[in-house]
Amino acid sequence: MVFWEHAENPFAFGVGVSGPLNDFRSGVARLPEAYFDFHPSPVFGTRATYESQTRLGYLDRDYAKYGDRDTALPFRYNPGPWANYNAFRFDTYHRIALPFKIGDVVSAVPRVGYRGTFWSESGETVAGGVSRAGEAGEIWRSIVEGGVTFAARGTADVSEGLRHVVEPYFDALAQEASYSGLRRGSRPYVFDGVDGSSDWLDQFAGRSRNLPYSWYGVTPGLRNAFRKIDGRGGSRAVFDFDVYSAVQLNDTSFIGRDRYHRLVKHPRDPNYGHDGAVAVPGVRTRWTPAKDVMLGARAEYDTENDKLAYASLIWKHRLDRDFDYYVTGFGRNHRWWDYSHTAYDPETMKNDDFNRAHFQYVEAGCEHDFCDALAWSPYLRWDCREAELDEVGAWFDLRTDCLGFRFSVSYENEYTRIDGSERDDDWRFGFFVYLRALGPASGSPFGD
Repeated sequence: MVFWEHAENPFAFGVGVSGPLNDFRSGVARLPEAYFDFHPSPVFGTRATYESQTRLGYLDRDYAKYGDRDTALPFRYNPGPWANYNAFRFDTYHRIALPFKIGDVVSAVPRVGYRGTFWSESGETVAGGVSRAGEAGEIWRSIVEGGVTFAARGTADVSEGLRHVVEPYFDALAQEASYSGLRRGSRPYVFDGVDGSSDWLDQFAGRSRNLPYSWYGVTPGLRNAFRKIDGRGGSRAVFDFDVYSAVQLNDTSFIGRDRYHRLVKHPRDPNYGHDGAVAVPGVRTRWTPAKDVMLGARAEYDTENDKLAYASLIWKHRLDRDFDYYVTGFGRNHRWWDYSHTAYDPETMKNDDFNRAHFQYVEAGCEHDFCDALAWSPYLRWDCREAELDEVGAWFDLRTDCLGFRFSVSYENEYTRIDGSERDDDWRFGFFVYLRALGPASGSPFGD
């Protein structure tokens, strides 16, 4: 990926080119994509704030190509041969918020927003509930939203040097999506989260976030934190516990031939919630008994299918200023929602896992700073479902005053694909550049 950015107060703009360089990894190429962001700023000196994000680019999505069991034709690997399309896309999002206090106790932030998205090309749904790329014409989507977030805070000293902070909050969102140019059976292409919510954690609103479809619901929550007060008046969180629930009030209907509920009947509807209103409870927690020790966890429950959809647990310990280690476990068990889906063949596939995220891993690693300019981090990952080594690798950082250069290498164990074909063990190598002040997460402004 190559990008250029210029930042001012209160706006930033840039342009970038990114995407896979070969056929063995699926992905989206941005050839190129430009953006302009206007950060939240007061409107004419009032309490109201305005913000916007705008993107324009040519996007090209392609599936990964592998040899099949006979090596005569390319084996079209996950997500499937349907993931082969391209379009010009323009997206612009604008929001105005008006924060104020109610009785010096409750903070209220009402907001209104608008998102407009244009695709120069789209696809269509065919027999079997499968979508295919094709010349279905250009589409314009409009999403109008209105919402409000309420929050309050109370504190109490429970003992000398220990303070309890309780923060109840409540978010409500109503947004309606409409399409122009969407003929019967056609569907907008999905390149990323602007077009559709593919991941479990992107299905639900709350905390002032918006979604790429119609959504009506509320998100109540309660956060409890215990903070340790030092002799200088500073504080740090010892225990933080946040419990919440995303309550979706509107439901959806799926294509009749799609008995696995992979595709909704109309793209303006949400992916989740087939039989009326649903509630998805979740919890985030973090415990830091000492400033160099942290235990964190997060989980969300799929009430519609009665199972744990997402869970993660991490333990991290810094032994000294130059060395820390971590142990983490994470798992998922939910459907992927995408532009289309891969047909399930019970004769060659054990499960319908092409269209699911279903895994449990345990990973351990450490990070060692040789000096300010050099660091490395080896890791090992174990596949709990298959009871075998999944991957072992390391990254190496070369840091200057401004930039960081990361080199990575990993070894992936051999495995059997969902269709029964074998994949040999393999080595992977990577390299990217990041802004040191922002850390490795700054490696891409487009979220790749």
